[in-house]
Amino acid sequence: NYNGSASVPNGIYQNIHTGVVNNCPALTLSVSNSLLSPSQPVFIGSNITSVCTAIDGYSGATVTSYQWYKNGVALANGEKVSGTTQSTLSVSSVTLLDQGTYQCSATNVDGYNSTLSSGVQVIITDVMVTSQPQNVTNVLPGRVANFSVTAAGASSFTFQWQYGNGTNVPSGGRYQGVTTPTLAISPVAGEDNSSVYVCRVTSPSGNTTTTQPAYLILASTPVITQQPTATLSLTFGQNASLTCSANGLGPLTVCWTTPPGITPPQSRQYDGYDITDTLVLSSVNTTHRGIYMCVVTDSRGTEVSSMPSILGVIVPTPRSVAMATLSLGIFTCNPNDGMGGATITSYQWVKNGVALSNGGRVTGANQATLSISNVMPQDQGLYQCNVTNVDGVTSISDGTTLLAIDPAIVTQPSAQVVLPGNTASFSIGAVSVVSGGGGGSISYVWTYSNGSQLAGNRFQGTNTSTLTISPVSVADNGTSFVCTVTGISGAYVTSQPVSLVLATTPAFTTSPTSTTRAFGDNTTFSCTGVGLGTLTITWNTTSTLPLPPPTTVQSSPYTAVSTLSLGPLSVSHRGQYWCTVADSSGRVAVSNVATLNITGMPFMVQSSSSIQANSGTGSTGTSPQQSTMPVVTPLPPLATYGIFGALAALIAILMLVLLAVCCCCCARRDRKAMHPVDDTKEVTYNMTNLLALEMMDDTDGSTAKPHLVSSGTAGIPLSASEGADTPLMKGEAALAPQSQPNAPLAKVPALDETKEPAKASVPAPNEDRATEKMETNLERSSDSDVTTKL
Repeated sequence: NYNGSASVPNGIYQNIHTGVVNNCPALTLSVSNSLLSPSQPVFIGSNITSVCTAIDGYSGATVTSYQWYKNGVALANGEKVSGTTQSTLSVSSVTLLDQGTYQCSATNVDGYNSTLSSGVQVIITDVMVTSQPQNVTNVLPGRVANFSVTAAGASSFTFQWQYGNGTNVPSGGRYQGVTTPTLAISPVAGEDNSSVYVCRVTSPSGNTTTTQPAYLILASTPVITQQPTATLSLTFGQNASLTCSANGLGPLTVCWTTPPGITPPQSRQYDGYDITDTLVLSSVNTTHRGIYMCVVTDSRGTEVSSMPSILGVIVPTPRSVAMATLSLGIFTCNPNDGMGGATITSYQWVKNGVALSNGGRVTGANQATLSISNVMPQDQGLYQCNVTNVDGVTSISDGTTLLAIDPAIVTQPSAQVVLPGNTASFSIGAVSVVSGGGGGSISYVWTYSNGSQLAGNRFQGTNTSTLTISPVSVADNGTSFVCTVTGISGAYVTSQPVSLVLATTPAFTTSPTSTTRAFGDNTTFSCTGVGLGTLTITWNTTSTLPLPPPTTVQSSPYTAVSTLSLGPLSVSHRGQYWCTVADSSGRVAVSNVATLNITGMPFMVQSSSSIQANSGTGSTGTSPQQSTMPVVTPLPPLATYGIFGALAALIAILMLVLLAVCCCCCARRDRKAMHPVDDTKEVTYNMTNLLALEMMDDTDGSTAKPHLVSSGTAGIPLSASEGADTPLMKGEAALAPQSQPNAPLAKVPALDETKEPAKASVPAPNEDRATEKMETNLERSSDSDVTTKL
């Protein structure tokens, strides 16, 4: 085989050897990893397979042997390693020790050894991010933004979310889950726009990896989160409301665009990110028809408009019903436009199709009420009312025929809705007209609408213009009645059927009423409830006293009467009182509120009450000054004492008042009559506590022992040290304030009943000073005590 050719050129060859000339080219090697691309981590416990590919021009057919190396060291087959001398190397259950650079070499049939192949870097790890956090874009302020990461490798990991600059995200507040796989930011604020977040994941062995950065991008404009109603159709006179909700960087400003002719409301500003604004339109009319939009502007000046809301105002076509009072010739046109005639702009009455005008006996031809006075036979005909609404739509009533007939129904009876047990009344208005005007006698017969007669005492006035049914029962619900009216000519006419409907909600026919009562009186509140089934009445109050049990009587199957009795009344009874009634189905009604006022509350006067004010310090021993004055305190409620206790308290009050008047008079007289014995002494009077001097009668002429007597207090004798320097002789009296029992008593000369008061010889520089008389009536008791009588 010469250069691969099957033929050999002609010629002379020497040294011909039998054999195969290989002439193999040099080998080129490459290594690939079947599991991962080069330089990517491999989890602990995984199996890796590396393939060594020899490139020799013959698909590796010339390779006779392989050798695998790790970090430049030849590998040998072992427990986890196989194929070290083959083209495919396998390593099972890798650990961190298996980490390194893997290469291979090959030898061809000529014994040519290749150089080492380029290596595959095998990185062994126990942590790897399998799901990167994603960007959160177009998020609204005030909402929640979530970033999540997923890791694999070890059984557990430690997570730490960080800003893009590597600073840890603070835990708490708006940030939740900063050490978990999911970071939640709530609420998103304006400063969060374009912020960057990464998560650092660490395995128990300390291996760490960091995720790729994720961005938080806020919405560039405000967002309308709730659009106003797209189409709103209202009836003339109704109220309308349009609501718009938005989100954006606050503060947010909201304004409304309105149709021409409607003044838009002033714009309103709201703090925060989520806002709601409502436009209210009252009593809509045709001017309100049109398009309304809500415009929201954020703090950046960026605005967004809501979808248009189209408001339609429906003006119903009026349907008129004309009614006539024939004896007076009065026709009333009631346009049925759903708004009580609010949409009607004009009226025109016609007779037999001819428009009427005011004049003579006709008035109100262009008003809702047409009047024809002194009805004549020529007034007979068909009367109709043309009405025109704000949209220019005209409608004509069916009309009412005026005939000189006997009789005619002027007012039809109307349906009644009443509570069971109450009274229902139906009334009809009718006249009897004769030729040329005037009136006549008519008769009435009330029956069921099916013609059956009304029987029983519950039905009153069956032959009058007013039918009364009392009491109304449950069986009457939905029953209809008619009235047949007969004129003097014998002609008759029957009214329209009228229904009796029972009310299903309980109610009060009588409620408690406000009242004013005197202190100590008794009073009662009562209420009457009506309804279906068993009724329960409960009393309520704002007063501080617990309510006594009321008296409740179910006077009929549909009526209950409850009475609350209070007394004797005190100040604690003041307040508001009301009651509630509940029927057997649980429906509840509340009565009116009554107020109870209390007047004439008594007060008690206490004497001997001292008001103290410190005038000195404790270190000097100065005692507080005391001012004795009356104190007025309210008496306890009379209910505490009962009737006799109340009378006794009133009598005691009268006696205290009388005593106080006497004390004031006597004290005034004593001040005029008193003459001081010594200019250096003063007599102190306590105007509240009345002092009496009790002098013990000493028949042997010894010094009398003074006693201090006050109201409700036994006599207080002076001690041996008190007044020792100025002993009191017989006939002298001593006075001292009760509030200072230890003060020395000032001397006052005693008076003899049979003698004029002696003038006191007082060493004063003024000899012209006049002395005053002191008159004292003394009475001696059986035990010879001398009492100063006031």
